[in-house]
This record gives sequence, structure tokens and C-alpha cells, in this order.
Amino acid sequence: MRRTGGVAAVALLISVGSLVVPAAAHAASDTTFYVDDHNAAVTCSDSTSDSAVTPYCTIQAAVDVATSPGDTVIVAGGNYRWFSVTASGTAAAPITIEGAGGSMAAFVGAGGATNTVPAIAVSGASYVVVKNLSVEAEDNASAVAISNSSHITLDSSTIWQTNFSVGTADPSISVNSGSTAITISRNRITADYSTGAIGVQGGSGDVITTNAVFDSRQGPAITLNQAPDSDVTSNGVANSCGQAVAVTNGSTSASIENNLLQAMTGTSTSAGSCDISGSAASTVLVDGTSTVGSVADYNDVSSPQGASTLYSWAGVAYPSLSALSTATGQGAHDLDNTSRNLIDDANSDAPGELTTDINGNPRVDDPNIANTGAGTYSYYDRGATETEDPISVATAANWPTLMPSGSAGTFTAAVSDGWSDTAITGCVYDFGDGTGTTSVSPAGGNCTAQHTYGEGASSRTIKLTVVASDGYSTTKTSSVALGVGGDLVASLDVGRAGARTVDVTNVGSHGWNLVTCTFNFGDGTEQTVQGGGCGIGTDYSHFYQNVGTYTVTVTVTDSDGQVATSSGNFTATGDFYTPLTSPVRVLDTRHATGVPTAAKVPSGGTIRLKLAGADSVPTDAAAVVLNVTETNSTGGGFITVYPGLTTVPTSSSLNFGAGQTVANTVIVKLGTDGTINLRNSSTGSIDLIADLEGYYAVDGSSFISSSPVRELDTRATHTTLKAGATVKVNLGIGIPATTAATLNITATNATRGGNITAFADDVSEPSSSNLNFGPGQTVANEAVVHVGADGGVELENNSPGTVDLIVDFTGSFSSGPTVGFAYVPIDPVRVLDTRQPAAQLSVGGKMVSGALPADTTGMLEFPGAPPFGGPATPRAIAANVTVTRPTAGGYIVTYPDDISGVPNSSTLNFGKGSTVANATNVAIAQAAVNGIDLYNGSPGSVQLVVDVDGYYA
Repeated sequence: MRRTGGVAAVALLISVGSLVVPAAAHAASDTTFYVDDHNAAVTCSDSTSDSAVTPYCTIQAAVDVATSPGDTVIVAGGNYRWFSVTASGTAAAPITIEGAGGSMAAFVGAGGATNTVPAIAVSGASYVVVKNLSVEAEDNASAVAISNSSHITLDSSTIWQTNFSVGTADPSISVNSGSTAITISRNRITADYSTGAIGVQGGSGDVITTNAVFDSRQGPAITLNQAPDSDVTSNGVANSCGQAVAVTNGSTSASIENNLLQAMTGTSTSAGSCDISGSAASTVLVDGTSTVGSVADYNDVSSPQGASTLYSWAGVAYPSLSALSTATGQGAHDLDNTSRNLIDDANSDAPGELTTDINGNPRVDDPNIANTGAGTYSYYDRGATETEDPISVATAANWPTLMPSGSAGTFTAAVSDGWSDTAITGCVYDFGDGTGTTSVSPAGGNCTAQHTYGEGASSRTIKLTVVASDGYSTTKTSSVALGVGGDLVASLDVGRAGARTVDVTNVGSHGWNLVTCTFNFGDGTEQTVQGGGCGIGTDYSHFYQNVGTYTVTVTVTDSDGQVATSSGNFTATGDFYTPLTSPVRVLDTRHATGVPTAAKVPSGGTIRLKLAGADSVPTDAAAVVLNVTETNSTGGGFITVYPGLTTVPTSSSLNFGAGQTVANTVIVKLGTDGTINLRNSSTGSIDLIADLEGYYAVDGSSFISSSPVRELDTRATHTTLKAGATVKVNLGIGIPATTAATLNITATNATRGGNITAFADDVSEPSSSNLNFGPGQTVANEAVVHVGADGGVELENNSPGTVDLIVDFTGSFSSGPTVGFAYVPIDPVRVLDTRQPAAQLSVGGKMVSGALPADTTGMLEFPGAPPFGGPATPRAIAANVTVTRPTAGGYIVTYPDDISGVPNSSTLNFGKGSTVANATNVAIAQAAVNGIDLYNGSPGSVQLVVDVDGYYA
């Protein structure tokens, strides 16, 4: 329900609706003259003889020829200069100047304090109506000035006064001496810095009714000065400086009724501020020369900024309405905006009262409020705005917005009235094609009509006018696009937005608008979309809680009642990571952990290790993260870790020489029986140790890949770790809800051999290790580490000597499966081996083969389509990078190809002639070419091998 009598700031209007020119030409003697200088389809002329075909360019030119009673000037949208009216009509046939279906802007002058020309001047005229215009005046001139005239009406216009010389401008609307019977009605007036909104000086019998006045900063909003027998009725005034209404100098027999009046006070004298205070700051002023025959009643009078006087009557200040009524008998039914609702509480017989409000709506009776007004109708509201009948018109998807020409469309609107004793009496459809209107009666709360459009138009505007029994009406509009072919064809494009996120698009065709689309995702969930939200080409996504292949179906219904379906399949894959609070040792051949007896693994031997359903790993786990350590080797070679019940792949997980102890992180897919295999592909026997760090399953944390960032370098901070010492690395900044992190840990400058253990800083140190090193070695290993609640990780030096540590951050796991990427485990596959003759790396934009030269970056490209036989496009890979046959010592950096420059980090370190491997989770550039870069940071060439164990999507 609209707030009664509300006055809002009036926006500047600079154009109006386009002129509708009749198809038939008008003769020059016709009494309607057209003005349009902004329609590109017509040519205007101020010397036209037929303005219906060639309109006038200026309003003044049309007004100059509209001099006979009954003449009308219709002004199309545009910006026009000022004009003046001197001709007269008659009471039965006034001269009318009006905006065509909207309003007009007339700008006066180009600025400057010397301008004195009003936008609209009416002088020496009678019986003239000016309406539906938007008028702006600048500087010291009034927007509308009426002088020496009678029976002039200014109606339903927007008046905007933007004066810059404070306190020197005329009122926005000025009625000067010698003018009588002037009506100023239904206007919206913003006065800004002028000396009031409406100023009447001399004359008599004027009516100021149903206007909304805002921001009269430099004078009373409405002034009657030497203007007896005038009415100020049902106006809304807000932010008036000083008086909202001032009646002075013999303006006797004034009527001030049904108004909402608000004044403001202040003491600032700066530009635009109100500087009236004390007793002069009354909301209503009627001086001692004007009280004879004057009446003030049924007003709402307030001064929210604290004025002490509501009325000044005959020179006496009255701080309250009760004091005024007791002393003078005036204001007996006035309110102070705090008493109660102002609905159905005005005097309908007040002089100047209109039967419609400022919006043209009829005065209506709100049945939910008791009628306490006076006059013939006791339900009129105070102020310029009548409370609207709350008619509800719901068209939703029931109106076709697309339909074929030549086919009958059904247009249904649910209609109701919120007032209990008011009924909807009729509905009138105008289908916008010139075939007239269609009237229907409500049935079952609906107004339904059918209509068939002919050929020859691409769209039409539909209007529905709903009328209530109290005479109030409301109109809903919509547009319909017209085409050919009415058959509905459903077609569903099933795409992939993530490993477990389907993206479905309705790509069917139809001749009618779609009313509903229902997507069934095949996992027990549905999504129904109404109306235009299910149009052709619109995407919808769904996240699957479990892996599997699902049938996705769309069912569409159009406004012609047709129904069609289409289906497609989607395979949800990918798993999420759960870190163990503390790593668990699941294999140690030295102590019969994970094996029946303590025994070394012979050359060519394989250990089968059951992990699903044991050691905190759920039975539905898809992959595990292990730190695998080889020790006590009698010969050099490599270890391959791979899924159980599969053949040995051509890949490796860690490399070692005789007598070395080497560790590496392995992310390995579990076989269908929940097992993994560890094969000794070396020339001697070895012991194997495996520490379980976490697992991938249906639930868990998603991976957020990162460009490598160096988080710690004790060489730079001069904080070399002593024997048994720990150092904390804070990873919490910028990592939302982190559960684990992928770190590349490098040990260097070790004085004695030993190992490093990485663990969350809020748990006890586990009996496991992440990195093994000898004295003087530089060794790196990736660790997937559980992160503490504060985002911290501890690194402990488990050696009898000192060691420097370097930590590079490469990614994190965040709680919530939709935050990052899911992991898709695969059987290990070799994607790069530079020892092979085929060109596999791009160097400087050219594919090359053979060893990667010194200080050179090679790009390993991955296809945009799902690789490795998987269903989703990779965003990062879990890989094992091996360097072999280096001609000099150095390091390798792996990083996304879209990074500018080599990051300050490293993936693995090597000496001359050595074979070294390290695991890495590295993001794949999502650019024109998808790939990762491998930088050889050594003075010699290297051979590179990359094996992929899975990818993130």
C-alpha cells in the first residue's frame, strides 16, 4: 500500500514519449498542432503548413499559430527553448499545450545570474491549459510565470528550479498582479534555491491543489500575498524553509485544508541552507490582515527539525494544535503526523479538492480503515496521493512472450483485490496490433483471453487493465515476440564444469516461450525453473555427492501446452582429500610392519599392501598419499608404486643408488581390491618403509593449486636448525579453511645425516619422516602435510647435526568439495622422457627433442580435452619428475606455463651424473596452450622424465 501523501524528490526529466503522428494528413486549418525536433524519421519546420506531416521544430512557433479557442499543441519528446502564450480560449474551448504521452524539458538561458526569462510565460491570456510538461529554469527566472491573466491551468507537470544565485530568484511558479482564477494542480515541484515553490502576488480566486512540493530552501513553499479567496488544498510539502504555507497582506477568505505540511529550521546562512529560526519558523503563517474568513483544517502539520511553532495565526505563535484550536477554533481536525494514519481522514468538500490524486488515480475508500473524514465522501486521504487499491495482477509465465504468427495464444492473469469488500469487476486486454480491445470478466480469480496475431510484425506490446468495483484500475504491460513454427523440440547439452559438476544447457528449439523447465539430474534431485529462466542456451549446474554415471533429463513445457523431454549421460568422477592428523607407518620391511615377516625385498620383488579398510582408510577410498622410503640397498635402481591387480607400468616413483636412503611422496591409485604394489626394480635387495599421510575418497577437501611460493629459507633468515630443533612455517594467511598443504621441502648444508619430519603444529610429533639426507647433500621431497588450526606446520631436524631448510608452498586442500578441484586417480602414465627421440618439449615456441639445455625452460603441453583416458579437463597434475644424466649439478623448477618468469622455488636438486626423482602437485596453465614449464637451473644439460599418477579437475 502506497504511503499516503508522500512527497519524493523529483528527478529531472529531459525527454518525453515519442510523438505518434496520425496516418492521415491534417489540413492547416485543423486545431491540433504538432512539435517534434528529435524524431529522426521526420523533418521539422517552423514554417510548416501541415504539422501532422512536418511538425514544428519549436514550441513557440506552434503556440504562435494556436490562437483560436480549442486549439491544441502536442509536444513530442525532446529539449526545447522557452515559450510564451498570449492568446486566449474560452471556458468551453481552452487553448491547450501538452506533452505527448509524457513530458518535456524547456531549458531557459545558458546559466548566469542575470537571466530573467521564464521557461513558460503566460501574459494577458485567459482559458489556457498547460499540462504534462517537464520544465526547468535556471538562475533568477521562474520556471512558469503567469501575469495579467485569468483562468489559466498548470496541471500534471514537473517543475524544476535550479537557481545558483541564492535568495535572488523568483518562485518556481509565480502568479503576478492582475491574475485571477489560476489553477495549479497535480504538479511535482522542486524549488532548490528559488524564493519558494509557488508564489501568488495579487489577484484572487486561485486554486493550488494536489501538488507535491519538495526542497523549497529559500522561502515559503506556497505563498498567498494580496490574493483573497484562494484555496490551498491537498498539497504535500516537504523540506520547506520557514513556512510551508504563508498567507499575508490581505489574503482573506483563504482555505487551507487537507494538506501534508512539513517545514524545517536551521541557523546556517551558507548557500542552500535554511536560515529562518525562532517564531518566524512556523509551518503555517496567516497574518493579522488575512484571517478574516480564512479557514485552516484537516491538515497534517509538522516540523521534524524542531521548530517551536506549528501555526502563526494573526501574529500569535502556537506551539501545539490544541493551543491553536482552543484560541481560534482553527485546526480542530489537524494532526501532527503522530496521531494516527492519514488515510480516509480528509474533507472531501474542501474548496479546490479534486476527485483524482496527483497520479490521476481516483479517491477510493480503504475498507480496512474507519472513515473519519468530512464532506460528501468521508474517505478522501490527506495530501496529494491517494492510498491505492491494492489490486494484484500476476501474469508470471502465463502470458506468451514468444509465439508464432497465425496461432492462437492464451493470455491468463491471476487477479485479486487486497481490500476485503472490493471486487475485480473487469479486465481489458489491448494486444497492441490495432484490433481493438478485448474485455473479459474474472472467472475463478483469473482473467483469460485468446488472441491470434497476423503476419507483418516482429513484436507487440500487450496491456491488461484491471478494474476494481471502487473505480480504481491498474495496468500491466508485456511484450510478445512473433515468429514462425510452433513445434517444441527439447535437446540437452550435457557438459562438464568440474570432475563432479555437470553443466547442462537447454539447446532445443521452440516457437512458444517456455513456461517451465525441469532438470532431473539422475541422483534423486530435480531443479524446476520458471518462465524466461529456462530459455534456450541457459546453463544450469549440479554437483554430485558421489561418483558414478548419471542420466540427466530435461522436461520442458511451453505456453502452448506442449511438453518435450531430452536426456544425456554424465560421469561424475574425482575424489577429495582427507589428511591424517598424524602420519601412520603402514610398511616397514625391517620390522614386519605391513608384511608377514621382517625381510628385505629382493631384486624384481613386489610387495602387495592392503590399505582400503585399514589404518583409517575407508573402504571406498580411491587413492592414498604415502611417503615411501628406500634404505639398505645393495644395488641401484628405482621403485615403482602402482595400483593392485594391474600390470607394472613404465613409470618410477623414486630412484636410488647402492647404500643410499631415499624418500619420495607417492600419490597412488588403489586397485579394485583396495591394494597397492611396490616393485623393486633395482639390481639388489632393499628395505622399504611407507608412511600413510592421507587418502582421497568421496568426501574430503578439494585442492587449490598455487604458483610456487617460497615460505622459508633458513639460509636467508640465518636460522639454521640445530640437532633436534623445530621451525614453524605459518601457512594460514590467505588459505581459507585449510586442512592440508603441499610443500616442497629441501634440506641442504647438513653436517650429519638424518631426516626431517613435517607435521601440524597443534599435534604431537609422529614417528614418521618426510625427507632423508646425508652430510653435505642437498635433497628435496614433496610433503602433503596436515595443517594446524592456525595454519601452521612444524619441521623437525631429526639428525645429530645442523641443517638448513627451504620450504616452497605449491597448493592447499580446503574444506568443502566445491571450493577447489577434485582428484582423479589414474594408472601411472609416462608423459615425458627426453631420452626418447620424439620431440616432446616446446622451447621458445619450437618443439625439440633430447636433453634440456642449461638455463633453459621447456614447456610440456597437455591437451585441452580430458587426458590420460579420464573424463575431465586437468587443472593440475600429481606427477613424479625425474632428472637423469645431468652433465652438471643444479635444480629443476616445475610451474604453470602462464607465470611470467621462473619463480623463486625448486622442485628437486641433483648432482652431476645422478638420477633423482621428486613428486610435485603442479597447476596447469589454463590458456591458449595448456601446460607446465620445467626449468633446468644448472650449467649443464639434463634428461627429464615425468610420470603422472593423477590429476585435479
